[in-house]
Parts: sequence; structure tokens; C-alpha cells
Amino acid sequence: MILHRVNKGLRKTGSNCENPGDGTFRYNIEPGAEKPGTCTLAEIPLEGWGKVRSLHLTGLTRRRLLDLGMVPGTMVKVVLQSPAGDPRAYQIRGTLIALRREEAEKIAVTPE
Repeated sequence: MILHRVNKGLRKTGSNCENPGDGTFRYNIEPGAEKPGTCTLAEIPLEGWGKVRSLHLTGLTRRRLLDLGMVPGTMVKVVLQSPAGDPRAYQIRGTLIALRREEAEKIAVTPE
């Protein structure tokens, strides 16, 4: 599935065009398209960085993360971890968010 960010909303389409030249931004977030060396966000160590490759989430969680800027190519830093180990806090484009392990395991990243 390709999502297009068009001004304030997202819309789905079947097109694979990455740069249509019409001012939209298109993100390929199709599951199973990871490259070698990819791991999950949950596997990145504390204070480590990862570059988002794809999201394997659905519903409101997916929409929330897309709205916060967690799209392919975004750099994410693991900032804090609770004493129990779950949840962990991640820095995404200047925003600090907490994700549970089950959510972080559905985000494919390349360690940096």
C-alpha cells in the first residue's frame, strides 16, 4: 500500500510512483520489503539510533506514528527505558514518544 501525504490528510492508492512532481510525498510502507541488516525498533539498544524502513502496524497506532513523522527514512533514537524494560521512549524528529515492545517490534529499522 502506498500512502500519500496531501496537505493535511493521507489517502491510499495503488500507484507505486515515488516522485510524481505534484507536491505530494509518497511513502511505501508495504510489509516484507526490508533489506538485509534490518531489525526491529525494539532490538535497538538504549541510546542507539535506527533509520525507519517500514511500519507493520494498523489502525490508530499506525496513523498516530505517521502523523508524528515516523515514515521510511526517519531517524529514531532510543532515549529512555522504564525499570521494567517496557515501555521505552523514542525521539522522533524532536518529539519524545513512548512505545510498548509489541508496537516497537512491528517497526523495521536499519541500525545506524
